Amino acid sequence: MKLDAAIENTVLREATVVAGEAAMDREITWVHIVDHPEITNWLKPGELLLTTGYNWPVDDEECRVMVRRLSEIGLAGVVLAVPHFREHFTQAAIDEANRCHLPLLELPWEIQFSEIMHDVLARIINIQAETIRRSDHIHRTLTEAALEGNNLEGLAKALYSALDKNATVVSVDGTVLGASASGVDEAVERALVKKITEHESLSDFFESNAPKVVTERVECPRLGGAIRLRGEVMGVVWLHSEQADFEELDSRALEHAAVIAALHLTYQRQLSDQETRLGYAFVAGLLEGKFSATPSAIERAQASGWGESRNYRVCLVLLN
Repeated sequence: MKLDAAIENTVLREATVVAGEAAMDREITWVHIVDHPEITNWLKPGELLLTTGYNWPVDDEECRVMVRRLSEIGLAGVVLAVPHFREHFTQAAIDEANRCHLPLLELPWEIQFSEIMHDVLARIINIQAETIRRSDHIHRTLTEAALEGNNLEGLAKALYSALDKNATVVSVDGTVLGASASGVDEAVERALVKKITEHESLSDFFESNAPKVVTERVECPRLGGAIRLRGEVMGVVWLHSEQADFEELDSRALEHAAVIAALHLTYQRQLSDQETRLGYAFVAGLLEGKFSATPSAIERAQASGWGESRNYRVCLVLLN
């Protein structure tokens, strides 16, 4: 749960934000109470620190050093109970926190820390449980799409059904292999891939298996997942959103979809190889006038770089 959501939905609504307002989207992983001289030795990234300020430094320079160390740890924020041991955060602490983008909150002394812990942690657990439930639903939806569908359009539509975000599957050159929305402009997809690969390969761009957010060179933010087979990038699954704030669930679903797409393209590649060995290659079928424009046949053509809407010149050479 993010800090701003906790302030809006829990007892932390009684707190006053005095610094770090630009970093209110920090994720809270745990709530920790520490009043100890060596406070930094007891904290971990993502924790929301609750303190009475009993051992908080008084000297301005020591305050700045403390805030810098807490920021380096990666805390979600610091909540100070006032005005028992401390009337307020010192101005030095506030100035340094604004510089480091560390949220500082002041909470009325009457509100018990146990109430904050119970309220915030209960909501974090509920969010995690809901994430697991939705993740299971998405997994089943994508798996069913893989088993029942015969093309990647079904996978894209399954992503849209599960996440309410449009999805597009493209090959390494931007050829559209499947899309949840109609009328996808293939020229735009090709231009995006071309722009990305001007300075680096798709393998370098998607250097890890984790999906990557793209906000430049696109009309709306995208989350991209590489379709890999034996280390080779075979294509990309894109999720489209009006905002760049993708959830962890989106990344999980995209990773699963990329695996399914890789299996599907592998199958199509093997099928195409088999057709070639049997003398029914795609090009031969076209020239002989025997091509059957089934969804799977069209998809294999697109995976090979052929497009339905593009024009081609064919040269026939008769050999003796």
